[in-house]
Amino acid sequence: MLLRIVLIILVIIWCVVIFVFSNMTGTKSNGKSKKFISKTLNKATHYKLKIRTLENLNTFLRKCVHASEFCILGILIFVCLRAFEIHNWQLSVISILISFLYACSDELHQKFVDGRHCKFTDVLIDTVGAIIGIIIINIIAKTVYKIKER
Repeated sequence: MLLRIVLIILVIIWCVVIFVFSNMTGTKSNGKSKKFISKTLNKATHYKLKIRTLENLNTFLRKCVHASEFCILGILIFVCLRAFEIHNWQLSVISILISFLYACSDELHQKFVDGRHCKFTDVLIDTVGAIIGIIIINIIAKTVYKIKER
């Protein structure tokens, strides 16, 4: 029972983390990511990025971060549902569905944040991230189960 409560709390905390990131204005969020990319690459390469290159990297990396956030969410939801003894294909399908619905709500939320947009392509990117996380945790779970059988 305690494990289930802890897992639910972890899912909620991660949803709040995603919400907080999505609640940043477009200007603030873009500024932070550009600054991070610029500083990191300048230190690594000692090369000053051109503005166009920075813009392209920023867009790509922001999409990767979206997918990564939802990859973690997919894993957390999967583990939480498994604690409630949901198994087989239903576990993955329900995990994907919940992740998709949260991605939809996240994009809808962004519609009301200054400088942010509501895009279905972002919902798809988020959902693909969750699916990747669910595939990874499925592989890990099956590997651990096989090891325990031996």
